[in-house]
Formats: sequence, C-alpha cells, structure tokens
Amino acid sequence: MDRAYEGDKMREFAKKQEFTAAIVPPKKNRKHPWNYDKKL
Repeated sequence: MDRAYEGDKMREFAKKQEFTAAIVPPKKNRKHPWNYDKKL
C-alpha cells in the first residue's frame, strides 16, 4: 500500500483482511497518525 490507499475505509478493509499497514506513512494532515516501519 502507499499513501493513495491510506484512507480510513481502505485501512479498515485491510485490517479485516488481516493485513497490516506497516509501511504506509500517514499523510501529514492526519489528526491521529500511526506508527510505521521506516526501514521497510
């Protein structure tokens, strides 16, 4: 995934599929940004 897919609906869908968005950095305007693995 990349930032084009970092929306709430896509993230919720990914969680239901048991994916983790470990390498998707949040957009700068997010009120509640998440942690991600910068090395990946």
